[in-house]
Amino acid sequence: MFRKATGALAAIALVASLATASAPATAAGVSITGEGSSFAGTALIAAQSKFNAKGGAQVNYTKSSSSKGRANVSAGTVDFGASDITYVAAGATAPANTVLTPLLGGPIAIVYNLPSVGKGLRLDPATLGAIFSGRITMWNHANIKKLNPTKSLPAKAISVRFRAAGSGTTANLTQYLAGNKVTGWTANNGDFTKASGAASVVGVSVPSSSDMVTAVDNTSYTIGYVDLADAAGKGLVYASIKNPAGQYILPTATAAKSFLAAQTVPTDGSVKINFLKKISGAYNLSAFAYGIASSNYADASKGAAVKAFFTYVVSNAVPTGYVALSGAAKTAALKQIAKIK
Repeated sequence: MFRKATGALAAIALVASLATASAPATAAGVSITGEGSSFAGTALIAAQSKFNAKGGAQVNYTKSSSSKGRANVSAGTVDFGASDITYVAAGATAPANTVLTPLLGGPIAIVYNLPSVGKGLRLDPATLGAIFSGRITMWNHANIKKLNPTKSLPAKAISVRFRAAGSGTTANLTQYLAGNKVTGWTANNGDFTKASGAASVVGVSVPSSSDMVTAVDNTSYTIGYVDLADAAGKGLVYASIKNPAGQYILPTATAAKSFLAAQTVPTDGSVKINFLKKISGAYNLSAFAYGIASSNYADASKGAAVKAFFTYVVSNAVPTGYVALSGAAKTAALKQIAKIK
């Protein structure tokens, strides 16, 4: 009888052992760190709050810049990163076993501080590019007047604010201006001054999107660029931008979604944006933000946690000012996320 019981217990233990050995890594109780895109920062931090509240893996994301996200993933100092441009667009080589996936999208708002104008400033890509490269230096310049005939434009110097080198928001802005063939602009990985083609620095550099918002909010006659969520959160006003359909469109999630949904999405989700797409109602100065992970985490439980967090971001609603993935972009994202281990 004892021998039979012992045998039964041994069999149970063996089954339990096999079950443990074959079970997938669990993310429960694991803490993971991430860093990068400030453009996506508001959305990722909001998602992490809800994700952490579920009581499983705990996420700690720091919004800084896309270049820091990519660099710190390469250095192994964070468990995941976020970037507004792909490694290819940044002219960089991804680390071995990198899994890149789109997480969300959104518009880049052109924010300004013009007390005599208030809301309703209109700009087109050529005029915007000329302002940011220092070829238009006064708010009452003829080109701006032509686009805003009913506005009281001041005879004041334009004060440009731009993000420090490495910003993914800057990278997408430069790609938008270069894509629209604006004089002097070339696309690059986030160096505003180099991309502008200007002989000297135009404007004042700010480190982060939060600093951008503060600088424009506190200083009259300034202009800059930032994700819509940060702009709206501070109550900044932003310009409507002329799209290839000839319409002046404000940055909204709906208008950005119209534009992003028309992009060709490859199976790996790395979208090369065509900023010249002619779409009625679309806001073309829009971009995707990407998550950076690995297909070969040394600690499988961390891989499981990153996978669970990215799945949560892609599968749930996003805050105001962002575009949730849908269609081909979402399909590609879920396939990429499945590779994280």
